[in-house]
Amino acid sequence: MAKDAPSSSKAPPHKKQAGEITRGKSHTQLLTQRTSLKKELKSLPSDQRSKVLSHFHGSERNDLSQARLRNLKQDDRNRDTSNLSAYQIKNLDKRRAKPNMALQRQMHRRETKRLENAMSAADAEEILHTHTAGLIEVETDMEKTIQLSQRTLKHEHLEENAARNIYDLDLNEYGPYKMRYDRSGRWSLLAGKTGHVSIIDQHSLALKTEFFVQDSIRDACFLHSGSMMAVSQEKNVFIYDEEGTEIHRLDGHRRVTGMEFLPYHWLLGKKRCVYALFIVCS
Repeated sequence: MAKDAPSSSKAPPHKKQAGEITRGKSHTQLLTQRTSLKKELKSLPSDQRSKVLSHFHGSERNDLSQARLRNLKQDDRNRDTSNLSAYQIKNLDKRRAKPNMALQRQMHRRETKRLENAMSAADAEEILHTHTAGLIEVETDMEKTIQLSQRTLKHEHLEENAARNIYDLDLNEYGPYKMRYDRSGRWSLLAGKTGHVSIIDQHSLALKTEFFVQDSIRDACFLHSGSMMAVSQEKNVFIYDEEGTEIHRLDGHRRVTGMEFLPYHWLLGKKRCVYALFIVCS
């Protein structure tokens, strides 16, 4: 009589609980990741390994850590237990002999995160070449770098993609102007003192929005993105969208000379003559 073949159905995948998701990786996964990162670090060339270790330890961090460890070991050897009883000394020795597992897990987690960030910083440094600075080298001793103008640099020495970032704006009618960029750097905001407001796309140098307000402008800035802006006018501060439509008016804020938006706090910092004010933007 033939036996039934074993069932080939796989066990259902483990469904993570809410606590496992919020805690992140387990201690075993962290140790595995740290081991793989250390193996990868050892396989790097010596110059790249030194860069990673410099980011990992920081400037003079290793010396400070070694000095701190030496001081702690010296304090442990020369500890003063004259004011402790025999029972307290026994418990202290017992506590020192037993490892603190929670502290070790926390230290392993932080060390793994620091090592991962150090390797990412070394890769970014290698790509961006932050250790080398640009310069202008003359061909003969008679030439001076101060003789090189922006126009000559644009038309004779730079590539086409880099030369596009050098452009002229003739804004003589509604000035003086103030210029701001959004957080991404793509959109620029131009605000003229006599009421001219415009948004320019820095990738294509195309005019996105242009409108006029029937009032003088003291300052202007983007909010959380390039889709909203705050404009300080003579009597009030106005919030406009990317099309120039008025969204909100902040009454009573007159003669605001400067503004700055704090994106991580959603606060609009406003400066008058002698004091600063913060407004919640939600």
